[in-house]
Amino acid sequence: MLERLHDRIGKYWATDLFLHLYAMRKGSVTYLFHPLAPRCIMRLSDHLLTYEQTNNALPRLGRIAAVLIARAPAFNPQLSQTVSLIHPSLRKRAQEDERVVICGHDVFQDWRKEKVHLVKVANVLNRQYFDDETIGTAIAKSAISSVERLPCLSAPERAQ
Repeated sequence: MLERLHDRIGKYWATDLFLHLYAMRKGSVTYLFHPLAPRCIMRLSDHLLTYEQTNNALPRLGRIAAVLIARAPAFNPQLSQTVSLIHPSLRKRAQEDERVVICGHDVFQDWRKEKVHLVKVANVLNRQYFDDETIGTAIAKSAISSVERLPCLSAPERAQ
């Protein structure tokens, strides 16, 4: 999208509540930890990806996931590595183009930055994460509520 809008945007804001996680290895398994609370939220091995959040899991799989997450080592800042949640190409772009800004922002808090012209969201509209009321709150408080005007974007022509 940045390439298509290159000369038509003043600034591109890339935001998320958290911009990084912490990782620790134990044997061949990597454990990812919440950036504010020292608890394991994800376990990765060569064969299995396990999330701490198991609300929608099949009961037996949820119990297995809970056991695997519980085996995480205690968080140790000296043994952890910071893992960026921002795509490397976007981080590079932000270093090269001052119009690209990466910052933390909670979508449930008012957007207090400058007005925007286009908003692209991910996961905020996902009903696996949020109910309709919560989604409505996020939209009302987000940059979406500050949109001045939307640019007209056309899809690229497809080869016949």
